[in-house]
Amino acid sequence: MDRKLFLSVILSALMTCACNSLRSSGQPASETPIMKNDTIALLTGKKWILRQLHGQAVPDTSSDANRKSIFLQFSDTSNSVNGFGGCNVYRSKFELKSGNRITISQVVSTMMACEKMETETTLFKVFEMTDNYYCDGRKLQLNKARMAPLAVFESAPPTE
Repeated sequence: MDRKLFLSVILSALMTCACNSLRSSGQPASETPIMKNDTIALLTGKKWILRQLHGQAVPDTSSDANRKSIFLQFSDTSNSVNGFGGCNVYRSKFELKSGNRITISQVVSTMMACEKMETETTLFKVFEMTDNYYCDGRKLQLNKARMAPLAVFESAPPTE
């Protein structure tokens, strides 16, 4: 066998093995979860106040007696999101992926009944639909594909 042909065959075999080992995780390389410090820093350490839901303004109720703003907060240590939906407190998991992709799943909340729960119910559905986001540190948009933003949040310093 010619030496060049032999080296070509060996190189092809090595490349095939390397590609197959990348696929063995069940996810293509672009699907691999990422946790870049700069991306996490944009999302965490802030209280994100809901301002729009499906293009409709959400009034800030924080000035009303005994009411809080609808918000979410990202945890950089537990990959969780928690917040207040307008009636109930909630918690869910999130996973960041390359290309500003995000999944928010396993939303659990307290089970209080309130007069107006439409906003909270819609927000929880938005979390499940969201597949990407935009964040500049002051504004956070949760999106589905290339549709108009599902939800728009504005950052505020966290209160703990």
